[in-house]
Amino acid sequence: MNFFDIGSKKKHARKVNSVPFSFIAIFDCATVTKYLEIHVGIHVSEFCEKWLEIVLSKQADAIIIRDSGKTETLFDEALAFLIQHRPEHIPILCNHRSQIWIPGTNGVHYKRGSKREFPAEKGYAGVSAHSTEGCFDAAAQNFDYVFISPIFETQSHPGQKGLGLDKLSRICASVDIPVFALGGITEANRHACKVSGAKGTASISLFMPKDA
Repeated sequence: MNFFDIGSKKKHARKVNSVPFSFIAIFDCATVTKYLEIHVGIHVSEFCEKWLEIVLSKQADAIIIRDSGKTETLFDEALAFLIQHRPEHIPILCNHRSQIWIPGTNGVHYKRGSKREFPAEKGYAGVSAHSTEGCFDAAAQNFDYVFISPIFETQSHPGQKGLGLDKLSRICASVDIPVFALGGITEANRHACKVSGAKGTASISLFMPKDA
């Protein structure tokens, strides 16, 4: 049984895994599909090789591969490549529409509002949230960690204001679960998120090629 000590709260026994990672690279199949449509001629394996090089150069210590919409073939090809080529110390979690564990991976990332079904004994399980209430629900469902987003304005939703660092700080201080900041994360603001109490950060755009 593991324990977490978040903010000034007392330690509580929870049937969860201690989360060793703090910088998550998200391979978003919808984003990659758009990139490949623009850069005609680049094979999936070629892109994955380039993407993994960026992940390692930026010292990310976990990978989430996210399926969305009509990207099943890309998801399968990319996942097979990453399982084979990523360093063993970097866990891979799947954020697949089926929300089931896929052999060869280290866990499952669930969509917002989900209940944990993946047992802690088999690997990590995280979930997305957009509010303090969502983070409390994640802790109640014994997830290992929770994503809170968006913290900053994002490229995909220009003009939409993020939650901000003050809100992030209040959330991290009030919930008994490791929180990862997502949305508009850059090399310049990553540290501020951790100072605000986040366990770490996660990003899609930080790991895309510069010509994306």
